[in-house]
Amino acid sequence: MAYQNPSSYESNKTDNSKSLPGILRLTPDIRHHIYVDLGLAHMLYNGTPRPGVYDLSNWFSFAKVTRSEGTEPGFKTFHGLLLSCRTLYAEASALFYSSNRFIVRYPPRPSLTPLQALTPHALRHLTHLKVVLNQASCHASSPGADGRGFCCENVFSVGECPSTGRFPVDKCQHDLPLDHEPNASRNFVDRLMEEWHATAARLAANTTPGRLELALVCDVRPGAVDMAKRVLDGLLSFPALKDCHIRLCRDPDPALQTLAQEAVIQARRLTPPALPPPARPACSNSSSSSSQLNHTRPNLFTLPPEIRTQIFQYTDLVTPFCELNWGRKARRFYSQREACVALQDEKCPPKLHHGCQFLQCAQVPGPDQTIGCFCRYRHTAASSTCRCWDGTKATALMFVCRTLLPDALRVGYGHNRIVVLDHDEDVWPSWPWPPGDYPHQRFAISEFLRDALPPYCRQYIRFLEVVFAPITGDSRPRDGHPALTDWEETVEWIKRNLNVAGLTLRVVTTRTRWDQGQYDSVTTPEQFWEVVEMCRTLLTPIQALVGATHSTPTSDTNQVLAGFYANIAFPTVTDTRQLHSWEWHKRKDRMFKRRAEQFVMGVRYRDDATLTEPRDSAWAYLSDRTHNR
Repeated sequence: MAYQNPSSYESNKTDNSKSLPGILRLTPDIRHHIYVDLGLAHMLYNGTPRPGVYDLSNWFSFAKVTRSEGTEPGFKTFHGLLLSCRTLYAEASALFYSSNRFIVRYPPRPSLTPLQALTPHALRHLTHLKVVLNQASCHASSPGADGRGFCCENVFSVGECPSTGRFPVDKCQHDLPLDHEPNASRNFVDRLMEEWHATAARLAANTTPGRLELALVCDVRPGAVDMAKRVLDGLLSFPALKDCHIRLCRDPDPALQTLAQEAVIQARRLTPPALPPPARPACSNSSSSSSQLNHTRPNLFTLPPEIRTQIFQYTDLVTPFCELNWGRKARRFYSQREACVALQDEKCPPKLHHGCQFLQCAQVPGPDQTIGCFCRYRHTAASSTCRCWDGTKATALMFVCRTLLPDALRVGYGHNRIVVLDHDEDVWPSWPWPPGDYPHQRFAISEFLRDALPPYCRQYIRFLEVVFAPITGDSRPRDGHPALTDWEETVEWIKRNLNVAGLTLRVVTTRTRWDQGQYDSVTTPEQFWEVVEMCRTLLTPIQALVGATHSTPTSDTNQVLAGFYANIAFPTVTDTRQLHSWEWHKRKDRMFKRRAEQFVMGVRYRDDATLTEPRDSAWAYLSDRTHNR
């Protein structure tokens, strides 16, 4: 080998580096900062940098801006950079595909070609991918709405649906459930499955284990288990995923739900908890048979009841707002599911806001992003993002076995306030019954306690709230109405059958909505006193539960309510010459509340009792919101 002068070698190396473009002469770290400044790693959402959301199926949307603001022009700024040379492509594409979210939709073209067109290098760096094969309840596909996750509630079988007006969406497009007719569109389904399996195989071959978060949406018809299995077969070849979200049906379906959950566990390579070993039969003559049986039972059974109760408080037995509503029409318990008002730039009450995290999991306040609606309550879906309260699981805990039933009932009825709403359930509680006499023979509280409530649940109720529709001069029970007589009997029934000493009772009469500047439908002084007398009629029987006269209290504390509160709406006399403010009505309500509680409690009433009154229920807060809209 001929001798080469080192100085001449360094001189040639320097000359070659000077011939490179300026950006290639920079260090990789400096080039990385340039890529970030160009917008490869994020976009601005309401002034906050967040990962961009790119729709691979819509080149026009992909090449433009996705809800970015300011002067940032989006993808077209750095598109040429990806085409310049291999070095810059390798660095820029690695940052671009690892930092942003990508969506590919099979409809309406229909094709998954945009995903197949990505190079192996790009596929290896993908971190967030959403594949929409078919969606019967769509997320908005307009630019900027993909990352919000609002699920359209106007579900039509096919065609365009109008926006609700709350979200920045002009129109949506729904699909029919896949295989909605078993013998129809077979060629379409086969083509879709063939292309999906081929695309999934290529994606799986180039996916870095533990790196990709995959979301799959393919809404099939309820009960289409075989079709769902064909969809999930495409995931079998994937390595372990960082996270996986699967939606198989627009509506909840137990059989499909099981498939979705098992597929997520398999895709993430999660190990399900091992079942305890079965108990070996012991000889009945053995003195250690009892201790051996206790040793082989699951640990939950060996814990003291007090600890089991503490554990159950962290299950779905306790609703997000710690209250269960019951209505005459539904004749079952339900919980409020109103979305958090913080999503609409309003202030959510701190005492209620804790429950918002267990409701409407897909909706997040901007500029946060979500993968979309994979709510197990609204759809057949399995996702780590859904922590929504599920009442069916609470019911299941009550029927595991007789040993756990008392603990489950104690938590379900004792840690949730029971709210019985006596109003037309097709409207808000703030709407009165139609003008005339009360339309039912019994109040809803009577039907709930004496007909619907199982006898073995009575002793566990700790907070009972009775909510009456607005009592007005035109809409109220008239004298001698059967519901009033039954109400007196119901109060006596409460005294005999409920644990009165551990019960807190709250009676509420709601207020009507604002209507053309008029606060209530009470218009004359005569009607005012009629409403006052009706409130007195409702409150008088409760004096027997308090165990107090207006002179001396009773000594039998076992038959005395633990607490009583009354939120009675002040009946307003309309004066066309003066319209009072909201605060004026609130002051009148507080005064009327104090007098109502004094009327019932007698000598047991304390002026500071209202300082410790439990918070207002969620239904009351939501009803107040309707007044202010």
